[in-house]
Amino acid sequence: MPTPKKKASSKRERIKLGHRPQGPICLALVPMAVGFGEGSEMNAPMARVVIGGMLVSALFTLFFVPTLYGSIRGVGRD
Repeated sequence: MPTPKKKASSKRERIKLGHRPQGPICLALVPMAVGFGEGSEMNAPMARVVIGGMLVSALFTLFFVPTLYGSIRGVGRD
């Protein structure tokens, strides 16, 4: 059984690897979401949706999934 220290370090590593690409993608879409230039009114809503979806999925993965997993795993321990 892994020690709590090993669990914490592996959790940090998974977070780094899983969410590292999301920051640059969101930042790269900001100019498109702001909507400068001709024809930007077509692309701006799509960029906003992609940014919002990436942020919501990151928060969902960081908070909801571990909580749900912990509660499900704790049910069988009685």
